[in-house]
Amino acid sequence: MYCFPKAIEGAYADGLTLEIVPFSDSMDSWIATFPNRGWARGSEPAVFSMPSPSQALVIAFGEAYLVNTNDPSQCTLLDIIPVVGAMAIPERQMVVLYDFIYLEAIGPEGSRWVSPRLATDGLRDVGYGDGLIVGEGWNAAHDKWLPFEVRPEDGVATLNGYDLD
Repeated sequence: MYCFPKAIEGAYADGLTLEIVPFSDSMDSWIATFPNRGWARGSEPAVFSMPSPSQALVIAFGEAYLVNTNDPSQCTLLDIIPVVGAMAIPERQMVVLYDFIYLEAIGPEGSRWVSPRLATDGLRDVGYGDGLIVGEGWNAAHDKWLPFEVRPEDGVATLNGYDLD
């Protein structure tokens, strides 16, 4: 058993508990616990497979972890906190995470990019279509939700309601 984010062997904490099945046939499955470290407002727990079969992306209590399924000591706690939503874009070999103002693309190598700020405080209806990541961001200066579009290849916002004058 390993307790994350520091992969402490033999430790346990209240939180999300998962059985991890390694990609390697030479290794037994192992138990991982991801504690609730106080991020009250985060997304529902989720596990995403990654393009590399030895990786999994785990979201627990608003935190995201890139876990090496073959080596529990190789776990990265990602910087985006709290994660309030996530979506896989398999054809781009990425998972896009978002908090209240930014998107972050995660690929097999880790973080690919972080978008520019897309909202004052809140993103909603985040999706993928026609080759773009789309959604709405709250713009307090205009007192309304405004659309955004982000290119998945580089995180550049081609439409950004937050930047309106």
